[in-house]
Parts: sequence; structure tokens; C-alpha cells
Amino acid sequence: MTEIAQIAQIFGQQQPIMYGFIGNTIANVEKPKQVLDNIVQVMRSEDLLLFEVQIIDLYKLEPRNFQRTISSIQAEYENISFRKFAFSALLQNVFLNLTPIETDDFYTVEVSSNDWQNYGQVIQIDCFFENKSTKPLHIILVEEENIILNPQEKIRLYRSRKFLQSILHNFIEASSLRILEEEMYLHEEKGTGFVVMMLQRQK
Repeated sequence: MTEIAQIAQIFGQQQPIMYGFIGNTIANVEKPKQVLDNIVQVMRSEDLLLFEVQIIDLYKLEPRNFQRTISSIQAEYENISFRKFAFSALLQNVFLNLTPIETDDFYTVEVSSNDWQNYGQVIQIDCFFENKSTKPLHIILVEEENIILNPQEKIRLYRSRKFLQSILHNFIEASSLRILEEEMYLHEEKGTGFVVMMLQRQK
């Protein structure tokens, strides 16, 4: 990030820089706070950060709606288009002695509600390649290294999160940022969508 900031400032002739952290990327990383802090550390007071995150409405997490919400999100990530996307990186880097149908059968989605680093409740989605057979599965990496995936063992293919808007505000404030503008796009029936924010370092 330091090198990126230096290049941006050189090409920007020391003018304010607008960084972009979009595509719900913050939801896919293991340590979101650390990643965002890395960006904030190189931002100057006049720089801006365009920030996009998937959100979920609070009413969808109420007890009477909760199970239906989990099932709906699970179906979203189990559809064939997303399944192909989730598998793409694995299939480019390993050889699996499986038919396409068998590969699909080994795809698993887990949706859970977690307390997210003390900021509050979030919905977490994990997609796995799981050995659902009764025998060890031999996987050959592109470097021709052979690894064994035992029954019920998993390889995580993808992680995502859907945040409550209030949780995002707590997270952003804890990252020494302030919200200049925000625009929310929410599908009323599904209760999910995304929010786009323009952020700046707290002075």
C-alpha cells in the first residue's frame, strides 16, 4: 500500500487521491480491520476512499425471519453460476480425478450468524470443496505435488459477509475514518443489497 500511495501521489502531482475499495472486497479477507488500516495509514487528510459493501436489513435477522433469510442466502451461493465462479480458482490450479457431476456434489455452502470482531452481528458465507466420499481423495497441484483430502475434510473456496449498516458505521469509525456521503441500494423483498460510501480520514 505504501508503494501504491507513492505512485499515486507522483502521478497525481500531489493532488488529493481517491482510492477505491469496492466489490465487497473487505468481506472476503481474513482480517478486514488490518486491511482497511493499511489503506488508512497511507491516506492523507485530503484523500478519499470509495468503499462498497454488501448489507442486510436488520428485520431479516429477526427470529421470525432468520431461518428463511439463511435459506435464501444459501440458495444464492449454491446456484450454478456462483458455483462455477467459486470453483474456478481451484480447478485452474489442481487436477481432480472427478466428473463434473461429482465435483458439483462436493460443493458445500455454510451460512452462519457471527459476532464480528466485537462490532456486532454479521452474516458469514463460506463455500467449500468437501470430500463427501468415504475414501481419501488424491489432488494433484500444478507443481505436480500430490495432496490427500480425507473424508469430510474441506478446502475453502470463498468467504463473504453481509453486514448490518450500523455495524459498518462502528467498523469505519474504529478505523479512524468518517463518512462524507453514503448511498444504499436495498432489494426490499430480499432485504439485502449494498451500500457505497465516500470516506475520509478523521482529522
